Amino acid sequence: MTYPSKLSPEAEAILAPVKERVSALEEGAYLVFEDSGEGIAKFRYHLYSWLFIGGLKEYYRVKQLSPESLMITRLRTAQAPSMRSSLLSPVETFVRDELIEVLEEADALAEIKKAILSGKLRVEDYDTALSEWRRVNG
Repeated sequence: MTYPSKLSPEAEAILAPVKERVSALEEGAYLVFEDSGEGIAKFRYHLYSWLFIGGLKEYYRVKQLSPESLMITRLRTAQAPSMRSSLLSPVETFVRDELIEVLEEADALAEIKKAILSGKLRVEDYDTALSEWRRVNG
């Protein structure tokens, strides 16, 4: 079945009183809706459209209990996307971002000292940063 990319005004009107209640469901909780067979069929289509458009289908299960009733269950709560931590150490990141264009070792030493004074690097990182700069610049 194909769903629209945007809800129609009719769908918005049908779903307006329901969206908030469905969104507020806790994991495992459910709501049952009852209407005539034709009304439930139309409601089900608009409900699925809303879930599809919002990317929420994986969080809910919609089940036809009878020709006149429909149950929607909250399977799980959407999680915020996790931020992937950088694979580079702070020293490697500093060398990549700040020292990549520095060609002279004296200039690199001056930049590393400035970074330590400003708090971008720790004092212990001095030798590591210099070694990393030497490795990158050959």
